[in-house]
Parts: sequence; C-alpha cells; structure tokens
Amino acid sequence: RTELTDPFSAFAGGPAGSWAIVTTGEKPKLRRFDAALHQTDEAVIPYAYEISYDAPRQRYLLSGFRSDGRSSTSGIYAYSALDLKQVAGQERPGSDVPTLFVNWGKDRILGYSRSGPARLDVFDGDLRPVGRMIFGARPVDLVLDESRNRLYVADDHDRTHVIDLASGRQTALWDG
Repeated sequence: RTELTDPFSAFAGGPAGSWAIVTTGEKPKLRRFDAALHQTDEAVIPYAYEISYDAPRQRYLLSGFRSDGRSSTSGIYAYSALDLKQVAGQERPGSDVPTLFVNWGKDRILGYSRSGPARLDVFDGDLRPVGRMIFGARPVDLVLDESRNRLYVADDHDRTHVIDLASGRQTALWDG
C-alpha cells in the first residue's frame, strides 16, 4: 500500500510490474513505483495531465508545458522507465500537442489529445513529427490492430473510424 501526498492526474504501467504516476502538487512530478508499490524514483517534470508507456523504448511519454512567468513552452518529453531521467524532448510552439501516445510497430508512435484538435499525429521513435491523420471529430480513444494494419478511433460523436494504416485512408465509419 502506498499513500500519495500530492494530487495525481495520471498513471501508467511500466516494465516488470512497475508504475509511473504524474502528480500535480506545488511542483509537478513523475514518480516511479516498483511492483510492491514502493517509490523508487522521482523527477520534476513540466505540467502534464496524461502519461503513456512506450514499451519498445522503455520510456514514459508525456506532453506538457513549462512556464517562467512571462511565457510558456509546450513539448513532448520522454523519461526512462528505469530511472526517470529525461531521454528525449521535442519542444513545439503553441499548446497544440498530443497528450496520449500509442506505439505503431517498432518505429512509429501515434499521438492524440482527447480535448485537442481533430487529428492524430505520427512521430518517429525520436519524437519527430512524420505525418498526420485528420478527422472530422476529436479522437477520444483508439485501438491499434497491427495484425490487420488497422486503427480504430472512437470520436466525440459516438462513432468509430476504421483506418487502413497502409494507405492512411478511412475504410469505414461505424455509429454507436
């Protein structure tokens, strides 16, 4: 059993039964717990509200913003799942960054935001943007079926878009 003294906004599983939790207290932090829920590491991070685990590269991905009181910078950041050291970062102008990430094979990552633009961003393993898929509604969840090379995207209008990943085209739209 573990007790958190700061409010938390998100958590994700990690390697060997570990967990990572984003807390949003006085300073936002990423905290790592082992399978027995003992805290093993902690890192100060940008303000963030979601976290994803990138299993092929054993790292946690989050997007957030840093502020110095005069201006703020948004970006996508990667932290090692083994010691929470920052291992990559991609600063992006504005606040239009995806907040959740899903692996697509070994070399691609899909990024989306439940409250952001109506699109999916495609990144390489170094978090560089390499493509984009535009939708007519905001994605709220998605499932990747690599065996069929299909992506199923639920939107905020209670529909599911079926995307063929080879062509990047929508092949079906299901209501409900």
